Amino acid sequence: MQSIAPPANQKSGTDHPPATPEDCARAVLEGVPAVMWFVRRQLRSRRAKGLSVPQFRVMLLAEKCDRLGLSSVSANLGVSVPTASRIVSGLVEKGFLDRSVTEGDRRCRPIRLTTAGQAALKTAWNGTHDALTTVLAGLSPADCRQMTDAMRLLSGRIAAASDK
Repeated sequence: MQSIAPPANQKSGTDHPPATPEDCARAVLEGVPAVMWFVRRQLRSRRAKGLSVPQFRVMLLAEKCDRLGLSSVSANLGVSVPTASRIVSGLVEKGFLDRSVTEGDRRCRPIRLTTAGQAALKTAWNGTHDALTTVLAGLSPADCRQMTDAMRLLSGRIAAASDK
């Protein structure tokens, strides 16, 4: 994989000038695609046969949300509700999701991960986690702490911006 050179104003070594929000944005825009490429490649190689990446994403959503509905799936994937419905139906047919009617409200059919769905998700997640751990194994404890702190900070800022 090709490395992207640091900005021209960035010094080599550990003596860096203070970073600006623009520097942070550039680093995110340059770094995130490579990270996502690696993660997607790892997930694809470990997912259950016949499972698409959008279907895998729906399974991740179902694991995190107790009362996941089609509109949430649609919004998260950036697809129409009918498309989200087709994706979910495919996962129900494969036995990875369940859409049982909720007691007291026949219209409410929350999407839930089945035991088979949990197992498929766990296999893909653990394999990807192990591959990423191998890539990061050469980092010092201080670098690991810095990266962990940076990812938590970035995630929090993105979540806060998404809530507005």
